[in-house]
Amino acid sequence: MKPELYTKTTAFTMLPDEWEELLEKSPSDDIFLTWQWQSTWWKHFEQDKELRLLALREERGDLCGLAPFFIESSVDGKRVMKFVGGTDITDYLDIIAKSGYEQEVSKDILTFWESIEGEWDFIDLHCLKETSTTLTVLKQLVMESKYLVEVSEEDVCPKIYLPSSWEKYLEFLNKKDRHELRRKIRRIERLCESVTDYSIKEPDSLAGGMELFMSLHRKSDARKEGFMNGDMSLFFKAVAGILFPENRLKLSFLQTDGTHVASSFCLNYRNKIYLYNSGYDPEHSYLSPGVVLTAYLIREAIDAGRSEFDFLRGREPYKYRFGAKDSIIYKMIINKREI
Repeated sequence: MKPELYTKTTAFTMLPDEWEELLEKSPSDDIFLTWQWQSTWWKHFEQDKELRLLALREERGDLCGLAPFFIESSVDGKRVMKFVGGTDITDYLDIIAKSGYEQEVSKDILTFWESIEGEWDFIDLHCLKETSTTLTVLKQLVMESKYLVEVSEEDVCPKIYLPSSWEKYLEFLNKKDRHELRRKIRRIERLCESVTDYSIKEPDSLAGGMELFMSLHRKSDARKEGFMNGDMSLFFKAVAGILFPENRLKLSFLQTDGTHVASSFCLNYRNKIYLYNSGYDPEHSYLSPGVVLTAYLIREAIDAGRSEFDFLRGREPYKYRFGAKDSIIYKMIINKREI
């Protein structure tokens, strides 16, 4: 295969159509590996990073592999190579290989690492699904090479594999969680004259919806207030603007008696719903608005025939009360052997 190495930000403007076409043909197909997500992340967080985006083509020119890497200095001064997308706000990462080409693409990536060995001290790959090409193919090749590889569990992404109806979903929950969920839904509908959930539908409403979402997010707690700072809010607005027109963003709100009490920022991709972020007004915590809105979102996903509802990274207890089961993600560290 013919390698092409991109080191300038302009690379992202040169590959969008090919990138999306390749991703559709890859077992790594995921919202966080789309050109839209990756290019937006790089635009907002490229400071102090050096792009090393490797594209691999067949002789006739067809793209069959992408490896979006960057290099930066760690706190101890070592040069580390990572996936574009980082770890703070991206949940799943991988190399992108056309189905059937995973072995060839992985071999060429290993050759690429060897060719720029003087630029990095170690490679730190995060957010890997158990089924990722990085773990199922590339890891074995690295183990057989001159490098040392270490794989460990990084986190979990609890998810629900959705049944065909809301009633079947409720039956899936244990008795206590089923009772509590029904109780909270009934209580908010009893205490409030009106309870409405809705999603932003029109492009003209997106900017206002994002401001409302970020306001409720910051209100939720001190940690979320610190997270949604200037740089992060700009990223959220930018990624919302690029995903919304393609129906890959579901920005939802819960309103009681005319007051917005909860919000969610969900990603919609390949028949799956990802609960990416959320917020609520603590003054209305007695209504459990976040729980109720999440229940409504799960019901909507079931009614729409979605296959999964993914809560993404983190072991927050509320996810398991909705019946989510852990899906493990891994990290893989590659070091040079000491001579």
